[in-house]
Amino acid sequence: MAREWLTSGADVHQAALRVVARMVAKGLDDSAIRAWFAGVASLVEKARGEKRVHELLGRELDRMIDGARGKYAASESTDAVRAPLFRTFTDLLSSARAPEWAIDGIAELDSVGVLLAESGNYKTFLDLDWSLHIAAGKAWYGRAVKQGAAFYVCGEGHGGLARRLTAWKIRHQISDAPFFATRREVFIDDPVAVQATSDEIAGLAEQIKAKPVMIVIDTLARNMSGDESATVDMNRFVAHASGLRARFGAFVLVVHHPGHTEKTRERGAYSLRGAVDTRFLLTRPEGTELEARLEFAKVKDGETPLPLTLRLAKVELGIVDSAGVPVTSLVVNQVDEVEASNTRPLTAADRAFQALREAIEEQGEILPKIAGAQRVVNEKTWLKIASRYPEFCLKNEQSLMRQWRRAKTTLTDEDSIRGKRGWFWLHRNSRTCPRTDTVLSVRTADTPGGPYRGPPVSAEDQKPAQRREVFRA
Repeated sequence: MAREWLTSGADVHQAALRVVARMVAKGLDDSAIRAWFAGVASLVEKARGEKRVHELLGRELDRMIDGARGKYAASESTDAVRAPLFRTFTDLLSSARAPEWAIDGIAELDSVGVLLAESGNYKTFLDLDWSLHIAAGKAWYGRAVKQGAAFYVCGEGHGGLARRLTAWKIRHQISDAPFFATRREVFIDDPVAVQATSDEIAGLAEQIKAKPVMIVIDTLARNMSGDESATVDMNRFVAHASGLRARFGAFVLVVHHPGHTEKTRERGAYSLRGAVDTRFLLTRPEGTELEARLEFAKVKDGETPLPLTLRLAKVELGIVDSAGVPVTSLVVNQVDEVEASNTRPLTAADRAFQALREAIEEQGEILPKIAGAQRVVNEKTWLKIASRYPEFCLKNEQSLMRQWRRAKTTLTDEDSIRGKRGWFWLHRNSRTCPRTDTVLSVRTADTPGGPYRGPPVSAEDQKPAQRREVFRA
C-alpha cells in the first residue's frame, strides 16, 4: 500500500508524509525509515523522475520524520509519537548531507542569517534581489539558485516596494515569479501572529505547488513587538524565526540595524548573533555612489567567502510624477569579488592609532623623564584629536569613554603604543589597517631620521614641560 501511495497519485509529497507518519506510529527509528525509502527509490524514480527521488531522500525526508515525531503519527493512530531526546551515533552519521544552497556559496537552505546594515546602505535592494532571483530561478550573478517561492515579511517601506519590484522586472525582463510580500508587519515574537503567517505561507506554497526557499523578515525592529534589547524577547524572536526555518527548510534572512557605537555589531540583545548561521555586513564605502560592500562576518560551516562589491543602477519605471518628472528606482546591476586583503572597515583601535600619530605630529612634546627622546602627548590632547573621527564623536559620554578604553587597551595589549603617568607615545613602526591594507607608518627611536614623522625638534621643544592637568579615561 505504501509503495502505491508513492508511485501513483497526484502529490508524492503528501503520500510520503502519510507513509512516514505510519512508520513513526509503528515505532520505527529514523535509520529504518530512511532504509525503507532507499529501498523503494528505484520504483519512485521510474514513476516520478530522478530529481524528485533525490529531493525525497534528502533533507525533505528528514523534515518529514522530525515533523511526524512531534505530532500525532497519522489519522490511523491516536497516540502522539514524539522523537527521543537523544540520537545515536549511527543515526547522526546517516543524516550527514552536503550543503544545499538557496544561493550557491552564500545562503544555505535550512538556515537562519542576519543582514546587518545601516539605513541608506541599500539593504532592501539586496534582500529583494536575492528573493526575486530565487523566485524566478535566475542565477545570482553567476551563482546558481534553488528555485522556489520567496516570502517577504515587509515591516517598512510599503510605498516604495512596488517601484523597486518594477525596476527589477524591467532590468531582468521577468513577467511573473512566485514572490509574495505582506501587507503589514508581522510580530515574529508573537506566537499567534507567527503561526498564522506560517500557515498562510504553507497554504500559498501548496496552492502554487512551489517549495518556500527564502523568507525575509525586514526589519527585525519593525516585526517585533517586544524589546530588542531584552534577551528574553530576542530569544523568543529567534526561536520563532528558527521555527519557520524548521517547518519549510528555507533560508530565513533577518534584516537588522547595527548599534549606535559599534557599526559591526547588531543593535540590541547579543543572543541574536550567537543563534544565526550566517551574518552579512553591508556597508557603503566612503566617497562612492550607488555602491555597497557585502562582507561575510560569520559562516558557521565552511570557508568564509570573499567580500563582494555591489553596484546599483537607476531604472526609469515608465511613469511620471505630478510634475511630469520620470520616476526611477534602483536595482543591483553588478556584483564583483573584492581582493582578500580588503576585508573589514577600520576599527576604533585603527582610528585611535591614527589620532595618536596626528596628535604627536601636531602637539607632541619631548619629556625625557617620561619617554626619553620620544615625543609624547597627554591623553586629553590625544582624545581631542580622536574626536575628529566618527568612532570618537559620540554624544553619550559613557559610550564614548567605553569605546575609548577598548581602543586604548587594544593598542596597549598589542604593544603598538606605550604610556606612563597619562602620557602616550607610539612604540611600533606601523599598524596595518585591514580594510585598506594601508600601513599607518610612524618613526620610532629605532627608525633612521628621528623618533617621529614631522618637523625637526627645536631646542624649545626639548625643555621640560610644566606640570599640567592630565585627562584620565
